Amino acid sequence: DLNGTLAEFVEQNGSDGDDPELDVFDAEIAKYKAVQEEISHLTTSAVIGWIRIDAKPMKQALATWVTKWVFLFTHYLSNKVVNSMSELYEFMARGDEVLAKDPTEANKDLDETSRNALLYEMMGYMRDLRKRQEKTDVMFEPLVATVALLKTYGISISEDVLKQLEEAPLAWTALKKKSLNVKEKLSMMQQLEARKIREASDAFAKKVEDFRELFQKLAPFAVKGKISADAIEPAYAALDHFHHGKKDREYVHGSLNDVVVESKDLNEKQDLFELIVTDYVALRKSSEDLTNLKRLWDVISSVIYTFTSWNTTLWDKIDVDYLVEETKTLQKQTKQLPKGCAQYDVFRSLGDQIKALLTSLPLVAELRHPAMRERHWKLLQQVTGKKFTMDDKFSLGDLLALELHTCADSVSEIVERAQKELVIEKQLVKIEETWAALNLDFVPFTPDSDVVNIVVDDLIVEALENDNLLLQNLGSNKYVQGTKFQEIVDDWQKKLGTVDSVLSVWADVAKKWSMLESVFIGSQDIRVQLPDDSKRFDGVNTEFTNMMRDAPDVTNVVEACNVDERLENLERMLGLLEMCEKALQDYLETKRIAFPRFYFVAPADLLDILSKGTNPQLILRHLSKCFDNVHNLSFEPDEMGNPSKNAISMWSGEKENVAFSQKCACEGPVEQWLNVVVETMRAALFAEFKISVPKYDQMPRTKWMFEQSAQNTIVVSRLIFTQEVNEAFDRLEDGDDNAVKDLLQKQLDQLKGIIDAVNGKLEKLDRKKVLTLCTIDVHARDTCQKLIDEKVDVADAFQWSSQLRYGTNEKTGKLQINVCDAEIPYMYEYIGSPGCLVITPLTDRCVITLTQAQRLVLGGAPAGPAGTGKTETVKDLGRALGIQVYVFNCSDQ
Repeated sequence: DLNGTLAEFVEQNGSDGDDPELDVFDAEIAKYKAVQEEISHLTTSAVIGWIRIDAKPMKQALATWVTKWVFLFTHYLSNKVVNSMSELYEFMARGDEVLAKDPTEANKDLDETSRNALLYEMMGYMRDLRKRQEKTDVMFEPLVATVALLKTYGISISEDVLKQLEEAPLAWTALKKKSLNVKEKLSMMQQLEARKIREASDAFAKKVEDFRELFQKLAPFAVKGKISADAIEPAYAALDHFHHGKKDREYVHGSLNDVVVESKDLNEKQDLFELIVTDYVALRKSSEDLTNLKRLWDVISSVIYTFTSWNTTLWDKIDVDYLVEETKTLQKQTKQLPKGCAQYDVFRSLGDQIKALLTSLPLVAELRHPAMRERHWKLLQQVTGKKFTMDDKFSLGDLLALELHTCADSVSEIVERAQKELVIEKQLVKIEETWAALNLDFVPFTPDSDVVNIVVDDLIVEALENDNLLLQNLGSNKYVQGTKFQEIVDDWQKKLGTVDSVLSVWADVAKKWSMLESVFIGSQDIRVQLPDDSKRFDGVNTEFTNMMRDAPDVTNVVEACNVDERLENLERMLGLLEMCEKALQDYLETKRIAFPRFYFVAPADLLDILSKGTNPQLILRHLSKCFDNVHNLSFEPDEMGNPSKNAISMWSGEKENVAFSQKCACEGPVEQWLNVVVETMRAALFAEFKISVPKYDQMPRTKWMFEQSAQNTIVVSRLIFTQEVNEAFDRLEDGDDNAVKDLLQKQLDQLKGIIDAVNGKLEKLDRKKVLTLCTIDVHARDTCQKLIDEKVDVADAFQWSSQLRYGTNEKTGKLQINVCDAEIPYMYEYIGSPGCLVITPLTDRCVITLTQAQRLVLGGAPAGPAGTGKTETVKDLGRALGIQVYVFNCSDQ
């Protein structure tokens, strides 16, 4: 686009609307001329291999385009010269015509109107001359230079134009002189007319002030209260009247356009007569205000009509997100209005209404929460101080009429209350549903019992714990206190509190009844011993069995526990049962004192023993709880072949049998005949011991060890070993240095015999006995080896005195064990054939410590990791001493 490029060139290189400097044109034309020269020297054909290229058409096209570009700039300069001269001579010709006229009094042919018109025509021309004088004075030299430049490029100007250019400076100077002469001639008329113009200007200034006051008064700068749709039409009417309305009683000055036209006419006259051109600021300000108000009210009408259309939206059809986005769009349009609008009250009112809606819409969204109930709408009426009906016809407009933005915090608080109350309501419903589904189970106490026992599922316990905590938290919730929920929460707390109490007491009553029932109902002996408590229990038994017979009729846990007077009845029964239990405990204490081993028997087992004590056959299953390893007794048959009450032997858990040295009568109170069993057990073991010692030397050891019980086999072997070591020390004193070595060899020979026996065919019980004896003999061998290694030569040496040294009491003939300075009598508790752990140096250290503690009536505390043999070591020591060992688990587990 040649013309477009030329226009862009002129715009970029010119200044203040003038053409670029001539040098710039010269450089641009020279550039294209150089290109034209370069193109002319280009070859028109070329041969490349077997191809001949003819570039003549392309060269001609390029040359044509370059010529057009050169012509574009030269033609522009040429036209500039021609047009400038043409326009100047036209202006000077018009000046000769106008300035030749005579508007003065000397021209009698003119009336006053024509004279004024002619005066204004002449003043107008002289003003035009003044305005262009500066530019015209300096235009001639550049035009001459332009002609010279065009001539260098072969462009010629017509002779007429060159002649005009040559004569123009003189003609222009003559016109200026002529204008000055005419001005001097019209000076009197000019002064008179200028005075009239100043007077009119002063009067018009007063009119402009009055118009401004009226404009500020009547233009819609503000509205009373909120902007409504009713205010839009009057506002547009006022704006239209100020824009193009006619004069009337209210708009006494007519429209703004009329006043502006009048001001422009007056300013034109001031300019013609070289007066100060008045700038009517108030008028310009009014014009700006009118334009701003029109744009502002266009936005207001858009906003208000949009808001009005939204007001009819029914409550359940409101799309808050859409309304918020649309409102923000309208707010953005408002902010894009001219800055001058911000000073108007109506603009601020519009902004406040939009902000109010933006504040209210989120509240509307909150109020549409499903948690809102009728009571919350009543609270909203109290907060806003306005009444409304929440029905199917309730719309967004009804809600916005409440002016929610003025009480946003209160509305949010109401909604929050509704939401919190909904959560509370759901929690209470869940509690009700949970407990409606929880039932008690009832099963017989025993397979053949007619009385059922209550079974409380773990779900009930868990629900009771969780819901009690939940109700406690709800009770302290501010949204519960003082509301309808308070009564519900209190009621549930009372119900579940009763459930908790009833289940706890009910379980205690059932447990105590079950334990005492077999005692007071099944034991005639105890009924005789405790007549008053038996009667008391009979009453509780009747009441409890009747209650448990009816209990399965109501299985729901809440209903069952809240039956009238159930808690009171259960608490009364529990009190009576505790009295029976206390009396029974006092009775049991007398039995424990009579037979102290009962202290280590569980109360239930003890009651069973006491209730069946007259029948020894029924007591046999409890023997292992009273003795270390007496599991059964053999009884002498009566005349009918049935077991009598005279026991003749005892059996261990390993089925080892030891005969009593005399019959044991199991008659009378159980605590008495059990004491007889203890004494008979000890007498039997002592009698066997006395027989076993002489036999040791009368037969081979491998045969002897099968002749008596495992317990006496071990005891006698230890006794003989102690004697042999003491004899070896005596021989050492007599000079036999090989005494201990000989003993060691004997121990090795004995071990070999035991090994041969183990490798042979043995019964299970005999094998266990031989293995235990082997363990003891290995320790005896190690002891001998230690005495030799450490060169012990006296019996009082610690290496020997620290061992378990078996001997007999000189007065009683009974066995006793010496460890260091401790003398411990052997208690002859039957231990059967339980086996024992390997005896290590650590075992020896434990034995020394524990036996010394026993001598000093102190306690011992073996320490070490789990499973390393602490308990078994203590039990082995107890068996070595013939003492019953009780093991208690005292951990919190």
